[in-house]
Amino acid sequence: MKDKVSIVGFALVCTSTVLSVVAAILYNFALLKNGTTYVLLVIAAVLGVVALAAAIKLGKEIPNIVVVAHTLVAMAAFGVSIAPMVNEIALVYAGLNPQSNLTGYIVFAAFACVTWILALIATFTGVTKKD
Repeated sequence: MKDKVSIVGFALVCTSTVLSVVAAILYNFALLKNGTTYVLLVIAAVLGVVALAAAIKLGKEIPNIVVVAHTLVAMAAFGVSIAPMVNEIALVYAGLNPQSNLTGYIVFAAFACVTWILALIATFTGVTKKD
Protein backbone atom coordinates (compact mmCIF):
# COMPACT_ATOMS: atom_id res chain seq x y z
CA MET A 1 0.00 0.00 0.00
CA LYS A 2 1.16 3.47 -0.83
CA ASP A 3 0.77 6.41 1.53
CA LYS A 4 -1.05 9.46 0.21
CA VAL A 5 -1.25 13.04 1.39
CA SER A 6 -4.35 13.78 3.46
CA ILE A 7 -5.88 17.00 2.15
CA VAL A 8 -7.47 17.91 5.50
CA GLY A 9 -4.33 17.26 7.54
CA PHE A 10 -2.16 19.02 4.98
CA ALA A 11 -4.40 22.10 5.03
CA LEU A 12 -4.48 22.16 8.84
CA VAL A 13 -0.70 21.94 9.14
CA CYS A 14 -0.27 24.58 6.44
CA THR A 15 -2.67 26.91 8.28
CA SER A 16 -1.09 26.32 11.68
CA THR A 17 2.36 26.93 10.21
CA VAL A 18 1.30 30.27 8.76
CA LEU A 19 -0.45 31.20 12.01
CA SER A 20 2.68 30.41 14.03
CA VAL A 21 4.58 32.95 11.91
CA VAL A 22 1.76 35.48 12.39
CA ALA A 23 1.78 34.78 16.14
CA ALA A 24 5.54 35.40 16.25
CA ILE A 25 4.97 38.79 14.62
CA LEU A 26 2.06 39.63 16.93
CA TYR A 27 4.11 38.73 20.00
CA ASN A 28 6.05 41.97 19.42
CA PHE A 29 2.96 43.88 20.57
CA ALA A 30 2.76 42.15 23.96
CA LEU A 31 3.75 44.35 26.88
CA LEU A 32 6.08 41.83 28.52
CA LYS A 33 7.75 39.08 26.51
CA ASN A 34 10.54 36.55 26.56
CA GLY A 35 12.83 35.26 23.83
CA THR A 36 11.92 31.63 24.35
CA THR A 37 8.47 32.18 22.89
CA TYR A 38 9.95 33.59 19.68
CA VAL A 39 12.30 30.65 19.35
CA LEU A 40 9.53 28.12 19.95
CA LEU A 41 7.24 29.78 17.41
CA VAL A 42 9.99 29.75 14.78
CA ILE A 43 10.72 26.09 15.55
CA ALA A 44 7.01 25.32 15.22
CA ALA A 45 6.94 27.03 11.81
CA VAL A 46 10.03 25.13 10.67
CA LEU A 47 8.58 21.82 11.86
CA GLY A 48 5.36 22.60 10.00
CA VAL A 49 7.28 23.22 6.78
CA VAL A 50 9.31 20.04 7.31
CA ALA A 51 6.11 18.04 7.85
CA LEU A 52 4.54 19.44 4.69
CA ALA A 53 7.66 18.82 2.61
CA ALA A 54 8.06 15.30 4.01
CA ALA A 55 4.42 14.52 3.27
CA ILE A 56 4.91 15.49 -0.35
CA LYS A 57 8.31 13.82 -0.83
CA LEU A 58 8.26 10.83 1.51
CA GLY A 59 4.60 10.02 2.00
CA LYS A 60 5.32 7.72 4.92
CA GLU A 61 4.66 7.86 8.67
CA ILE A 62 7.51 10.32 9.32
CA PRO A 63 5.46 13.46 8.46
CA ASN A 64 2.82 12.45 11.00
CA ILE A 65 5.50 12.22 13.71
CA VAL A 66 6.83 15.65 12.74
CA VAL A 67 3.29 17.04 13.07
CA VAL A 68 3.20 15.75 16.65
CA ALA A 69 6.43 17.64 17.35
CA HIS A 70 4.95 20.72 15.65
CA THR A 71 1.94 20.50 17.96
CA LEU A 72 4.05 20.10 21.10
CA VAL A 73 6.26 23.06 20.25
CA ALA A 74 3.24 25.26 19.43
CA MET A 75 1.69 24.31 22.77
CA ALA A 76 4.95 25.05 24.58
CA ALA A 77 5.19 28.47 22.92
CA PHE A 78 1.70 29.35 24.07
CA GLY A 79 2.38 28.06 27.59
CA VAL A 80 5.74 29.78 27.99
CA SER A 81 4.31 33.11 26.82
CA ILE A 82 1.96 33.28 29.79
CA ALA A 83 4.67 33.51 32.48
CA PRO A 84 5.85 37.10 31.87
CA MET A 85 2.28 38.38 31.75
CA VAL A 86 0.93 36.81 34.95
CA ASN A 87 1.73 39.79 37.17
CA GLU A 88 0.38 42.26 34.60
CA ILE A 89 -2.86 40.28 34.28
CA ALA A 90 -3.29 40.44 38.05
CA LEU A 91 -2.64 44.19 38.09
CA VAL A 92 -5.21 44.79 35.37
CA TYR A 93 -7.71 42.57 37.18
CA ALA A 94 -7.14 44.54 40.38
CA GLY A 95 -7.78 47.77 38.51
CA LEU A 96 -4.27 49.13 39.05
CA ASN A 97 -3.31 49.12 35.37
CA PRO A 98 -5.39 49.83 32.24
CA GLN A 99 -6.87 47.10 30.06
CA SER A 100 -4.78 48.36 27.14
CA ASN A 101 -1.72 46.77 28.74
CA LEU A 102 -3.19 43.34 27.93
CA THR A 103 -4.60 43.98 24.45
CA GLY A 104 -1.45 43.06 22.50
CA TYR A 105 -0.96 39.89 24.49
CA ILE A 106 -4.60 38.83 24.17
CA VAL A 107 -4.45 39.16 20.38
CA PHE A 108 -1.23 37.15 20.31
CA ALA A 109 -2.67 34.53 22.67
CA ALA A 110 -5.73 34.08 20.45
CA PHE A 111 -3.55 33.42 17.41
CA ALA A 112 -1.20 31.14 19.35
CA CYS A 113 -4.10 29.16 20.77
CA VAL A 114 -5.71 28.71 17.35
CA THR A 115 -2.32 27.64 16.00
CA TRP A 116 -2.04 25.00 18.68
CA ILE A 117 -5.63 23.75 18.24
CA LEU A 118 -5.26 23.42 14.47
CA ALA A 119 -1.97 21.57 14.91
CA LEU A 120 -3.61 19.30 17.48
CA ILE A 121 -6.45 18.45 15.11
CA ALA A 122 -3.90 17.82 12.35
CA THR A 123 -2.11 15.41 14.68
CA PHE A 124 -5.22 13.25 14.83
CA THR A 125 -6.15 13.53 11.15
CA GLY A 126 -2.58 12.98 9.97
CA VAL A 127 -0.76 14.50 7.03
CA THR A 128 -0.42 11.17 5.26
CA LYS A 129 -2.81 8.27 5.13
CA LYS A 130 -2.64 4.76 3.79
CA ASP A 131 -4.35 4.20 0.51
